[in-house]
Amino acid sequence: MAIVQKQQPPPSGPRVIGRALRDLRGPPDTRALLGSASINLSAPLPFYRLGLDQIDGSDFLKNAMQVGWRYLIEGGTGGADGGVAYADVKETGGGDSKFTSLSHNENAERLMQAAHLAQSVAADITGDCEARILDVPAVYVSTIWLSCATPVFIPYIYPPGFRSNEIEVQSNFLEQLQKFAEAARKHLNPGNASPG
Repeated sequence: MAIVQKQQPPPSGPRVIGRALRDLRGPPDTRALLGSASINLSAPLPFYRLGLDQIDGSDFLKNAMQVGWRYLIEGGTGGADGGVAYADVKETGGGDSKFTSLSHNENAERLMQAAHLAQSVAADITGDCEARILDVPAVYVSTIWLSCATPVFIPYIYPPGFRSNEIEVQSNFLEQLQKFAEAARKHLNPGNASPG
């Protein structure tokens, strides 16, 4: 029925991102970057990662480890219209955090689209769910993951082989991810592949 935030993000996240934007863009752009209402920072999404060796068996999703928080940013990130970006922060302890990356590209635009779709999809789900990011760098996959009784996945970065290039719910996401992982393992360890 609703997307809820089950985990507490570090309170220093927005401040750390603001400082990083100032540092990355330099003093001439400070007012444009951090002026009143020039950036819109979303509530952060917990950011999870899966390694290639963790995608094994039918219940591999439990191996995903939270590695940080991802904030969507609208405006104030550069370019003529400010555009869309996302910034990642990592908790360092005691409520503190550190900036780890900024992406201001098509992937950020696609994440924004996926986030809007996730809100719409969550409205039709019975019970609460948590919106998360799941990243699998070894196979170039990132998705919004609605963690609920029946998980929902909305990939926004993925290799060829998914159904389409559209931002949409991928009903067989976990099966596809297993196939990509198996192919990647065979590519990395050709000696373990079956002879053809």
